Amino acid sequence: MHLPPLPALLAALSLSGCSTVPPSSYAKLAALSPLEADPAQIRMAVIAPEKLIIRPGGAVLSIAWRPGTGEPRKKDFSLDVLSGNATAPQLMPHLKPGQNLYVLKLTDADASALLALQREVRAARASGVEGQGDIG
Repeated sequence: MHLPPLPALLAALSLSGCSTVPPSSYAKLAALSPLEADPAQIRMAVIAPEKLIIRPGGAVLSIAWRPGTGEPRKKDFSLDVLSGNATAPQLMPHLKPGQNLYVLKLTDADASALLALQREVRAARASGVEGQGDIG
């Protein structure tokens, strides 16, 4: 299964021209595996213009997986907005005037659903099924 590295996950959540991933984060992100990461611990940060407001339930993480020649499965996972900039103090220096920082996480229900999907993909791979995945 080919999944993009986690930096691609964060880049996909970024809004073109509206947010950034600090260069210091790339090495840490590249070391993470989408199949091994604990969904309950995944956090995504978006730095966006203050006119852009991300409301609870207003952002999703889409994951698709096609096992071998089987039917593709796509799931949109809901993201909660964590309150306050204190959730990611290391990103505060990257904020410019007129920008807001949003830290997002999977809802509890969708963290459990993603964990189930990870198990399914790992089991399929262990039985020799090759597949392809997309994160967006």
